Amino acid sequence: MNANPYSPFSNVDESNDPQQCITQLDAQHATNFVKKRKARCFQLLELPLAHTVLDIGCGTGMDCKSIAAEMNNSGTVIGIDLSKILLHESLSRLGDRSLRATFSQQNVLSLAFKTDSFDCCFAERIFQHVTNAEAGLHEMWRVTKPGGRMVVLEPDHETIVIDSPNKSVTRRFIHWRSDKLASGHIAQRLYGWFKSFGCQHVMVEPWIQVFTDYNERKLVAPYLEEMRIAEDEGIISPEESVAWIQTLQTAIDNQRFLAMQTSILMVAVK
Repeated sequence: MNANPYSPFSNVDESNDPQQCITQLDAQHATNFVKKRKARCFQLLELPLAHTVLDIGCGTGMDCKSIAAEMNNSGTVIGIDLSKILLHESLSRLGDRSLRATFSQQNVLSLAFKTDSFDCCFAERIFQHVTNAEAGLHEMWRVTKPGGRMVVLEPDHETIVIDSPNKSVTRRFIHWRSDKLASGHIAQRLYGWFKSFGCQHVMVEPWIQVFTDYNERKLVAPYLEEMRIAEDEGIISPEESVAWIQTLQTAIDNQRFLAMQTSILMVAVK
């Protein structure tokens, strides 16, 4: 990871407020946009045909529950995560113990599964937090069966849009945010890596989320607070920071705030 990782999701258990990570995940999962995007991911996994599914970075386990339900509980889904706190949350939320979902603490860089173990592997917004993301993606490919499907979704932090007249400052701010993540540029690399692994079929699908309500966006991207951090780190000058914050705050106050986040959804067949 970076020396000073920007995201608490880089290490939830050692973050200042692990409960806030859970709150953020719940807030995102509750939005109609994310619900629609997840439904598309599950569709691309072709779950009714699968018997074994791996959810990499399972978080609170809600996707594992949904995947097990879509498989009509006729198969098995395994959720892995680095965080003991999130895995405990996953177990507490499982509820219906008849669901064939299990959880395990593992690192995606060294999966404890045999080669060719799973019909499907799924990872959503995980590899952005992994320093050696290519190695993690290769592990995902390794444990997928020949003919199996891999679905990965990652946000592209390099192409975030924030409406501001201060374009030079905004560009520096956006690149700083991306570089603070372990792999903020990961979305742009997925296609080439999947192809280099020898995947038979790789499909790219962009998903663009539009934010006109700053209160919604700041749940995971509090730009005003982040700009002050960028100033403290010397990326933006104090004068530039004050002007940028004032401009953005005025847009927010006058209901003119606009930001956009592009995510890349990839499906590959081994």
